[in-house]
Amino acid sequence: KIVVWDFKTGIKDDKAYKESTKGSNYERQLQFYKLLIEESAAYDGCKVVCGKDIFVEPKKHTTDELHEPAEASASEEAMNHIKALIPAVWTLIQHGVFDTTAFETSDHYKQALSKDLTKDGKQRKNKTKKFCQDAYEAWIIDEAAKFME
Repeated sequence: KIVVWDFKTGIKDDKAYKESTKGSNYERQLQFYKLLIEESAAYDGCKVVCGKDIFVEPKKHTTDELHEPAEASASEEAMNHIKALIPAVWTLIQHGVFDTTAFETSDHYKQALSKDLTKDGKQRKNKTKKFCQDAYEAWIIDEAAKFME
């Protein structure tokens, strides 16, 4: 069993980190490390049980107190998604598909926007990145599938 420790420089904003951790680049990075380790012949039979971001800068410049490690785990669903996303991106690269602006007119994008509404049913002024990122990745996988058929 392996625990991945990712040491981060800079000062962690606890509130912003907590709000952005689920599905964020922090979590994705730890998922990618898990994939690299578990698929590596050098670590055959090893399993990553969790990943932790460790911020090495103190909470305040006047104390030496460090932040508690932020722990992330990866569900089987999340890992299956990243395993599908990587070859999809590679397929699009191999076929020279670098312009992805078609996403903005896709059903994936429209569905993401329909999920990102205020309580009174209005579109948020600042689109939530999580909804759009999930939709974008699903769109990439679907676009790549066209080349695999």
